[in-house]
Amino acid sequence: MAQRTFDQDSFQVIRRKVTLHASISVSEAVTPVPTLLKWNYPVFDVGVNARTYTAATTASGLPSGAAYPRQYQSGAEGVLSVARTAVGLYTIVLQDPYQRLVDLNAYAAVAGGTPVFAHCTENTTISSYAAAAGSTIGLAFWDFAAAAVDPIGVVRLTFTLADSTAP
Repeated sequence: MAQRTFDQDSFQVIRRKVTLHASISVSEAVTPVPTLLKWNYPVFDVGVNARTYTAATTASGLPSGAAYPRQYQSGAEGVLSVARTAVGLYTIVLQDPYQRLVDLNAYAAVAGGTPVFAHCTENTTISSYAAAAGSTIGLAFWDFAAAAVDPIGVVRLTFTLADSTAP
């Protein structure tokens, strides 16, 4: 048996791992514009936009002072905003601060054909976990020839973050 202390709930060395999921849509334009999407949960199994994605409320400030779960009126499920900084480079601002990014996954949600990007990596020049308002994660999208490219269309993102200062 290993001679170290593992988290009692997940049996991992990294404590308090958090997984956030986000969807963004990037318009096809001269300068592509990213939009953070939010999932619309049905109320009593109905709703105008139930079980679809729509644009999330634009970031204006956190928290709003409303009771949980409506305290975050901006963004969607842990992600506050998305912005394009250059060709293939995007900045994701989270609603809360975290210690570090442990894993990143991105895939194109397309109806058919080949997606524009082949791979997504963390842009460590942009990433910052020191802000009290919320962590910032830099993303870099690459095409099949290893050149920076804007991910036109819908992209699903998964962030696995460490949320503990305990060793």
